[in-house]
Amino acid sequence: MVLLLGSPLVVGCGLQPKGKGQLVNQESDASIKDLDEYNGVGNYKNSIDKHPNGADACNDICVAKFDLQDYQGAIADCSKAIIINPNHAAAYYDRANAKSELNDIKGAISDFGKAIEINPSDDVAYVNRGGVKFQSKDYRGAIVDFSKAIEINPRNNYAFGNRCNSKIELEDYAGAIVDCSMAIKIDSNYANAYNKRANSKFALGDRGGACVDWNKGASLGIETTAQWLQSESGAWCGYSQ
Repeated sequence: MVLLLGSPLVVGCGLQPKGKGQLVNQESDASIKDLDEYNGVGNYKNSIDKHPNGADACNDICVAKFDLQDYQGAIADCSKAIIINPNHAAAYYDRANAKSELNDIKGAISDFGKAIEINPSDDVAYVNRGGVKFQSKDYRGAIVDFSKAIEINPRNNYAFGNRCNSKIELEDYAGAIVDCSMAIKIDSNYANAYNKRANSKFALGDRGGACVDWNKGASLGIETTAQWLQSESGAWCGYSQ
């Protein structure tokens, strides 16, 4: 990606959330307060009481630990779930997310791949594997995964937004604008998509269009863009808030 002088930085790809991890038991919805009260088990206690040695219970504890940023603990419990049930797609998915947080790129890609092998219709798993590939600078590989997610779910705005960002890295600014515009069409409050589209417009010489999008991103809560618009270097663009 070329450096866009006089403009805010492009925000990188992010993982797409599935609530609090990919829960198996819907009655298990533990907050951090709940987890503290139950010494790390929280409302997952219902699941564990019913299936004390079950893969679902282990996976739900994995999710709980992930929410508490105990990524090593999350990996350990998701691994237990996989030992009990080697075809537990959610456990592979959640373990992949934990590995990603620890920057274990190879391990995360492998686990997302296994989750997709078990459940090939999981568009979010494709988005998150694409996000990890993006982290490793495999932008073309990331685009393949984001495109597959869109094929499965044409309304996945994360897939369009992250594919937009991958195209920016490959300097395909026209393609990036198309994808970010689709992400915005799906979710008009997708702040990062406005920022990414603005950078692409700026790179193609559309300074006016870029300023409109930067201002929209700032209005939706992107503080770094708002600060830049109000700074001396961004004064040319104008801050319309």
